[in-house]
Amino acid sequence: MRKICILFLIIVFPTFSFAQNDEVAWDYPVMPGSEEWLNIKVYSKRLEQLNIPNDILTRISTKQLVKTCLSYPQIELIFTRNDLITGMSYVSTLFNGFVELSKRKDAGIELMRIYQSFEPFDYQTMEKSAQIQHKKDFIVIELLLSSPVILKNMNKAERIELLKESFKKYEAKAKYWGKFYLEQISPNLLIMAQIIEIDELTIKNSSKLKGDMEILLKTGITRDIAFVTELIDEVTIYLNNK
Repeated sequence: MRKICILFLIIVFPTFSFAQNDEVAWDYPVMPGSEEWLNIKVYSKRLEQLNIPNDILTRISTKQLVKTCLSYPQIELIFTRNDLITGMSYVSTLFNGFVELSKRKDAGIELMRIYQSFEPFDYQTMEKSAQIQHKKDFIVIELLLSSPVILKNMNKAERIELLKESFKKYEAKAKYWGKFYLEQISPNLLIMAQIIEIDELTIKNSSKLKGDMEILLKTGITRDIAFVTELIDEVTIYLNNK
């Protein structure tokens, strides 16, 4: 009987130890610009200080992990590459939180919950530094939500819900198109394009449109207004028929 109890503890105890927990968090103890950060002379070593320790990584809930990823202190490195997709891929190689997030089956749902609370024009009531952060947060969460890995871990109904939300965000931005840079509009469109691609939703059989789609899916950026109009028309037709 004692052997059975010991065996039970060996099997079950790790499950309790590594269960995800909303109380577990990672608060980046070494922040860029701090004395401790500046004392580390090699930049790659500085970045290593931001990584989540394995014992926390296995226990942190997806909800908390999403918050941690969105507050990654070196997220602006996304904008140091030639395009947004390359930038997001680059940052994902630097921070283990993004790698872990891509493995979580519920990452898309948790990201979408936060995304639904975002409003494009919330920044208008903020101070200048907060405005910049808000716009950056918008780009980052849309890039994460446009990840094929994260989208494929959602079911079709969840992706359609995200398609509707992304479309709603686009409509809000489109009313004041001149207030947004292409880098702020494109990730929004990228979510819709990726969902169209994954679920093989109806799209015009046009080589031009498909070529522009390929560019958007590859780079995360489009500069063709005519393509944007066609893409939005396709999404509008699809959603109206739902």
